[in-house]
Amino acid sequence: MTKKTNVLVYGLVIVMIFMIITLFSNEFKIVKLNDTGTFEKNDNLVSLNSFSWNLTGSPISIDDSDTNANWSYTALNYDWCSGSGSWSDPYVIEDVLIDGLDGVFCISIWGSNAYFIIRNCILYNVGSVIDYAPIQLRYTDNGRIVGNSLEDGQTGIYLFESDNNSISNNAVNDLIYGIHLEYSHHSAISNNDIETHTYGVMLDDSNYNNVSLNSLIDINNVGVRLSSSDHNIITKNTIIYPNWGGHSSGIEFVSSINNTISDNHIENGATGIFFYYSSRENVIKNNVIIDNLRGIHFPYDTTINNTIYNNCFVANDYYENARDDGSNNNWDNGSNGNYWDDYSGADNDNNGIGDNSYDIAGSAGSSDNFPLMECPFPLPQPESFNWLPIIIIIVISSAVVGIGLAIYFLKFRKSK
Repeated sequence: MTKKTNVLVYGLVIVMIFMIITLFSNEFKIVKLNDTGTFEKNDNLVSLNSFSWNLTGSPISIDDSDTNANWSYTALNYDWCSGSGSWSDPYVIEDVLIDGLDGVFCISIWGSNAYFIIRNCILYNVGSVIDYAPIQLRYTDNGRIVGNSLEDGQTGIYLFESDNNSISNNAVNDLIYGIHLEYSHHSAISNNDIETHTYGVMLDDSNYNNVSLNSLIDINNVGVRLSSSDHNIITKNTIIYPNWGGHSSGIEFVSSINNTISDNHIENGATGIFFYYSSRENVIKNNVIIDNLRGIHFPYDTTINNTIYNNCFVANDYYENARDDGSNNNWDNGSNGNYWDDYSGADNDNNGIGDNSYDIAGSAGSSDNFPLMECPFPLPQPESFNWLPIIIIIVISSAVVGIGLAIYFLKFRKSK
């Protein structure tokens, strides 16, 4: 073939590849479970062009015990910080971009009781130690961390002995830990997009937190982990694994008491909900636990007095939907149990409750005395696969091959 012919064919191939990338980049965005119980596509929350201040090389460090680094000094001397620290006029840091240059943090707040907001910032590239993070709060209360993009490091947001903070609508990507709380109380965590981590949300000695409406997709290990953490509410989170990892758990308890786990969707992990030792008096209700190797597991006899009802256990059939080796766990609330897709009993009085109990595997000898004949709420379904990009790719590929062959044979006939 001539050079012009080669250029034409190669040009068509490049156009085809570009169209494939464009089509698939739009097709495979993250999905999350919205507040109505259906899946929706979820775009990035922060535009890379939305920042006003590039502070790379000068990470923000505020220490309210240091007169040369406290909030009032910072607001007075730097244009990227405003406010007075009151409830009605909080300090605000926003529209800041910081490359952490593999350091300890991008923004660090120490010893503060002032009201403040960190908003719409792009913070990334910190080191790989567990408490290195784009945002660190230590001994700091009354903060709001809203709508930031945090990437590349070990932990996205790290709180140590920090109370009454709210963490919402952040995009946390390519980190080992999404949000890590230690000795932190009365913090609200909601509406964060957390992808591809070892841990999505980690509560350590942290109480009265609200973890809700998070999209935890492709977690490497544990979606939400509670360790020595009490009176937390974990609700309306979507936790979906890329595959059945050997140690992956959607929600994991360690020595945690009086937590409520409700309205979550947990899919495709090794265990949907896993209880380590000394976790008691927790309530597990209204969750969809689907397509895991095992649905829920109480492996220790010190795991006691937990109540599990109104959940849907579906296709957790590599091992079983549930296993109870604990003690005195209640698999119904006295009138309603759970929906089990492998329940074989009848409902002769048509009251929606099985006539026979559902036996739970394990040494505890537990039973669900009121098994539900149907899931009490609609099972959310992912969007149906869109075949249009595949069809377009096939058509374009066929056209490129056809044009190439036609050009070749025309040239071949002319040469004769």
